[in-house]
Amino acid sequence: ALKAIKDAGLIAVCNYAFRRDEKTRDGFSPGDACKILEDNGADVVGLNCYRGPKMTMKLLPEIRKSVSCHVAALPVPYRTTEKDPGFLNQTDEGCDCIPGGNAFPVALDNLYCNRFEMAEFAKECDQMDLVLNHCGVPPIASGEIDEWGKDLRSLSELPNVTCKLSGLMAYCAPGTSSYETIKPYVDHTLECFGPDRMVWGSDYPVVNAAKGIQEWISVTRNIFSKLSDSEAEAIANINAQKIYNTAL
Repeated sequence: ALKAIKDAGLIAVCNYAFRRDEKTRDGFSPGDACKILEDNGADVVGLNCYRGPKMTMKLLPEIRKSVSCHVAALPVPYRTTEKDPGFLNQTDEGCDCIPGGNAFPVALDNLYCNRFEMAEFAKECDQMDLVLNHCGVPPIASGEIDEWGKDLRSLSELPNVTCKLSGLMAYCAPGTSSYETIKPYVDHTLECFGPDRMVWGSDYPVVNAAKGIQEWISVTRNIFSKLSDSEAEAIANINAQKIYNTAL
């Protein structure tokens, strides 16, 4: 896959999901595995969305010491442990009625990290640029905004956090996705982060859980029409180029 990406002249971001033994299937440690990717042309290496914040942080120092390229980490917001480091295999010790005993995918509620835990992760990574996906996943379908709004403002106070404008249509109640539905959440995100600390994302193919990518593009244009040209361009591509150190 890496060879195909580089042969196509594209930037290669290659992340691993390390299991309990902290080895790849062929026995390499996180640091060694990422070094092999870097030596073969990967521009960014690191950890994919599999481990929670603490279990992600456990492996990052080794990777950072092993490579000279950019390092990426995508922690999932769950309290994964040494026993169950990945969120795909989680046990909720406080519940004995989960079919099969595995909380993934429909019984993870009790294992969510709270706002303070995620803030601590961001503080620990103060030398890294962090991107908050999907405006922090607001509960648009329920119409709740206050608690999400407080969480978002708290994270916006951390200077190394940028917010991704994406995913909002999929969080609307079925059949209700529209600019008017998500506007209060977009407005609050803009108020907290400002155009200089936001990046746009398609959320494809998950966006199809709403009315599809074309609707999201249309809504995006509506959002941008309320901003200056420079503000819209910053969110659309300029900020992403700075964060990912690339040119489009």
